[in-house]
Amino acid sequence: MKKRSVLFSILLAMTVLLTACGGNKQTLDGNWTGALDVTKQFEEGVIATYPDLKDYVDFEELVFVLDIEFKEDQMSMKVQQDSIDAFNANFAKSMEGLAEGYWTAELAKYDMTLEEAISESGMTEEDYLSHIYKETGIDKMITSMNDITNKTLDKISKLKGMYTTPLENELRLYYTDTEYESMEYGFKGKDLNITIQGDGFSLLIECEKNK
Repeated sequence: MKKRSVLFSILLAMTVLLTACGGNKQTLDGNWTGALDVTKQFEEGVIATYPDLKDYVDFEELVFVLDIEFKEDQMSMKVQQDSIDAFNANFAKSMEGLAEGYWTAELAKYDMTLEEAISESGMTEEDYLSHIYKETGIDKMITSMNDITNKTLDKISKLKGMYTTPLENELRLYYTDTEYESMEYGFKGKDLNITIQGDGFSLLIECEKNK
């Protein structure tokens, strides 16, 4: 199997996962609100890629919220824009905090604090922090992440398909008569949980039916 980055795998899996809400004892028909929290996956992904940064990884909530409709075996969805905006803002803030934590630790090796470094640089605090983000490459990562997120979620919001639940605890989203994606599902009371297993990760979307 071709190895993929955690970020790429998460976003790719979302194109499948976020289209799915199903069950064999309760009806799917109607409107649902789904929440996908990928905070843990992003933290683990950064640590796996950059183990030296594990002490500085502390992401804020990275959650996508979706409006999902099932009607007569047809599915459509839309990712809520405010959740995309919140995701991008929290990702940027968390990555900037990571860069500052790493930079502070490096300065400490020379018995210097971040405040002292800012003072000696002759820069404003804002300019110095921008310098840190550029030197560590965090600025480019944030820009790239925002671009990937916006483009991917735009595609997800345009996704439509047919769905069926041929086996117990299995939901299939059909792209053609023969091609489909399979995932596990189960009801928790009136709420619905969908799980998809990927290459080294597991994602969960929690759905609540709208009244």
